[in-house]
Amino acid sequence: MAIEKRRITPDGFEAPLLGLGGMRMPDISQKKATAIINRAVELGVKYIETSPGYGDSEEKIGIAVEELGCRNRVYISTKSSRRGGAELRENFERSLARLRTDRFDFYHMWFVNDMDAFNALMSKGGALEEAKRLRDEGYFKRLGITTHAGNDDIRHFIDTGEFELVTLYYNAYDTGVEEVVQYAWGKGLGVVAMGPLKGGFLSSDNTEKMAFLRDEHAETNAQGALRWLAADERVSVLAVGYTEVEHVEQAYKAVTGPRMTPGKREEIVRGLKAFEKHKKEICSCCDYCKEHCPQGLPISSILTYLAQYEIYGIKEFAARRYNGLKTKGDACTACGACLEHCPQKLNIPELIEKAHATLGGG
Repeated sequence: MAIEKRRITPDGFEAPLLGLGGMRMPDISQKKATAIINRAVELGVKYIETSPGYGDSEEKIGIAVEELGCRNRVYISTKSSRRGGAELRENFERSLARLRTDRFDFYHMWFVNDMDAFNALMSKGGALEEAKRLRDEGYFKRLGITTHAGNDDIRHFIDTGEFELVTLYYNAYDTGVEEVVQYAWGKGLGVVAMGPLKGGFLSSDNTEKMAFLRDEHAETNAQGALRWLAADERVSVLAVGYTEVEHVEQAYKAVTGPRMTPGKREEIVRGLKAFEKHKKEICSCCDYCKEHCPQGLPISSILTYLAQYEIYGIKEFAARRYNGLKTKGDACTACGACLEHCPQKLNIPELIEKAHATLGGG
């Protein structure tokens, strides 16, 4: 069964609903990355999203697409967090080289999480001006923006009319952006949903506490969470990260089955309300903070094990995984270098300290 296509830009251009997010590529080998992309393309996935900030994601995707000879069968989308024009062009050219291509299909202004960042890229000689110049030169086709900003700011970004699509952190747990999903869709913009499984929080099958995510067409919690999102017709593409070929196949089954009912979607939102008190503790595993930790702490892993212990209740499993880490929470100096890079504004040093105290560090 073919994956449903949805509008992704105001001119009516369409893309298959199921996409491939490149954030997890640094966690896997090149061989596995190539196998995942190959299977995704076989199943009809076209939108492949990455970033120069995702470790070696661009390199792995570039090698895979070249080896598979599928460049003309996929849409490559990458980003830049640079605010100056010259810096953006340099960033852009490096991405072209890493992705082994001569053009992109989509290009995003990235990490635009407040008005200061937005105003900087909009300034004379800034990133937006240079991006538009690159588009005019034929180096990419469609311009987007990726943001974790507040809803009022996102509406402002959209109202400038500069962007054809917006990438938002949207999933069954994080529904606060729903009003700007509607706003963007109403303005004709495409909506790419990043974090559809909330960094794995919605995909763990180690606990029955999340079993309410499943309906009769979902065999796993992850499939249920993806089905919840796919049922929102305002969403253009799900940027799903994969670390196994079977994950691609499971996601394909999730989005090609009968649409989840409105009643089931409401049940899932109600079920997730029980975890609301943990909102400031659940890491999305974006790893934006990772390269900025002078101690080299595996921050997202530590916070994931804390959530598994406290939220899922799989205490022995979480403690064992934590104590298997080479670098544990006691190495944290609370320097705060991670804080400005966390789009969720988590108090990372405090949570790291809590994790070490809770999980033992023995």
